[in-house]
Amino acid sequence: MKLGKFEIEFHHNKNECKTTCIVQNRFNGLVSTGEVTCGKNDNFEKKIGRKISLTRAIETLPRENRILIWEDYKHVTNFYD
Repeated sequence: MKLGKFEIEFHHNKNECKTTCIVQNRFNGLVSTGEVTCGKNDNFEKKIGRKISLTRAIETLPRENRILIWEDYKHVTNFYD
């Protein structure tokens, strides 16, 4: 998914209950990654995994970039469902 100058990919591994987010700057390449794994008693849910892994992937970016990414993400997805 393209969000402004960033491209975001999500990879889901249901067998390992893991979601990985890769955030790339479309001009400079890789920016960061974030990963989340379900606990033993959790149900694997892609939407929750995406939000948590994206949060972890962008936590080191400047605040302005994080705000822009979340605003775009909310418009592209059914964020509040």
